[in-house]
Amino acid sequence: MRALEPLLPPRLFIDPVIRIVNLNSFVVSAGMSGDTQAAASALAELRRTQPNISLSWIATQLPWRSDADREHFLEGFRRAGLT
Repeated sequence: MRALEPLLPPRLFIDPVIRIVNLNSFVVSAGMSGDTQAAASALAELRRTQPNISLSWIATQLPWRSDADREHFLEGFRRAGLT
């Protein structure tokens, strides 16, 4: 978490649900932009909060507006190292 603190405003980590949502978005953004170090760090922090997270869980348990949105999100997590 400490590695992410300089990158994101502290208020984004106060509420546990908002924290998870923001970490998800950060993992995907960093993964898609090629910042593997930031993506891996954010993913490690997310796993502390949600240890059973997987590509399968993301694909089936989160609400998706479209298949393209889901695939983009999954690709960001793949690039971050999630299996």
